[in-house]
Parts: sequence; structure tokens; C-alpha cells
Amino acid sequence: MPESSEHMVLVEELIQWTNIYFKNKNALIYSDSPEAIKKPEKTGIYIPDLYAKNITTGEILIGEAKRISDLTNAGNYKRAICQLEEFVNFLAIHGGGIILMAVPLYVRSGFESLIIDIINKHKCKNIQYHFTRSWKNSSN
Repeated sequence: MPESSEHMVLVEELIQWTNIYFKNKNALIYSDSPEAIKKPEKTGIYIPDLYAKNITTGEILIGEAKRISDLTNAGNYKRAICQLEEFVNFLAIHGGGIILMAVPLYVRSGFESLIIDIINKHKCKNIQYHFTRSWKNSSN
């Protein structure tokens, strides 16, 4: 099923944020954007919207774009939880990394609570999370 234009805008935010984060570093960046030559691979049963790896350090970043319906629709919410759990577990198996979320600002707190719960539930260490959109004067 083709992704919505809103989702594609959020994926573009993931790409821009990741390009800045890995600037001047030897990194591979794969995204699920229409222009991407190389798409991310499955981390299990799910494919993230963005996968990046610093070739020098091995640091991995997984990016996921979510719309409000991924938080408010029961079926979408369940899928979002399963995806994020898989991505967190993938990072844990690989020694840690970053979960990057692109979400509308007005639902950020809901997704932030969700990702914190997942990281704490699985007792994952060395996993950070960031958002492409930030509250004014916020650290993320």
C-alpha cells in the first residue's frame, strides 16, 4: 500500500536529521523514500523507514515515521508497538544505538511515553531516542 504524503514528509525529516547527525562521518543511510536507491532491510518482520550505520564506529540509527492514527487507531497502535519493540530489540542485540522518531509535534508526548516504556520494559541499555521535531528549548 502506498504511503500517505504526510508519512513521506515525516520520512524526509528522518533523512534530513540523519544527514546532519552523521555529517562528516563514514555512514550508510538507507530510507524508504521514493528517491532512495537502497531501501532498509528487515530487522525481523518489519522494515524501518530509515536505517543508518556509521561504518567506522558501528553505531546504528533506526528511524520511524508515525502519524497521529498510529497512536489513536487500535490496530495501527498495536502495529506501532510491535515495530518499535522489534527495532529496540534489534538495537539491543547490536550493542545499542538510536531510535529516531518523526511524528507530528502534538503527538510527540504519546510516542515518547511509548518508546520509554518499551526501552524500560526490555531493560535495554545503550539505546537513545530522539525526535526530528522538538519542543522549544527541549533537548530532543
